[in-house]
Amino acid sequence: MFKVLMGLVIVMSLAGCGKDIHYVDRVVTETVEVPATKVPEIDKVVSEENVYRTAVGQSLLSKGLKCSIYKPSGTPASIAAASLGSAQVTYTYEGTFNQLDSSASTGLNIIPEGLRGLYTSWFVVRCEGLLIITETKNFTFDLASDDGSVLYLDGSKLIDNDGNHAVVNKYALKLLRRGVHTFRLDYMQGPAGNQALILKMNGELISSQVLYR
Repeated sequence: MFKVLMGLVIVMSLAGCGKDIHYVDRVVTETVEVPATKVPEIDKVVSEENVYRTAVGQSLLSKGLKCSIYKPSGTPASIAAASLGSAQVTYTYEGTFNQLDSSASTGLNIIPEGLRGLYTSWFVVRCEGLLIITETKNFTFDLASDDGSVLYLDGSKLIDNDGNHAVVNKYALKLLRRGVHTFRLDYMQGPAGNQALILKMNGELISSQVLYR
């Protein structure tokens, strides 16, 4: 009887060991699918551009536009007529262009807050850098301002909304390829009064995520 019981114990032990070994082996060899991380298209375009820049020894892209403030001499009737001279202030701007029609005495919202009170009339702000486009297609641009504003893409004037005037909206259509495009936006506040500066692409404010320098 003892021999029979011992035999049963040994068989059960071996069976148990077999299960343990089989379980460990199954876990070790099982393949677990890990979802691929999706890289935003904007990041892909920026990465591709930075690979090229590294190869040719250029500086890498950084987020934000380079903006400069000028105080033209006299009271020019437009940006084109203004003698700008040297910039008084230069800074990096990482926001949208969404200054609604309001009193110029409050200061333009794309100017650093601590400086707004210094620039309420007869000044020009120039913001320049790069626009990231993730898909080749036609784009509409809407530029509204009080007073003057001018939009340049790839070195060419796209929208001319220059002059001292109340809020005026102008638009343009342009085919842009996927990639990096030079960007420049000039704005002028003339005499004390109201201010406005709104820039949209395909009906929406241009996101700061696509503006680099």
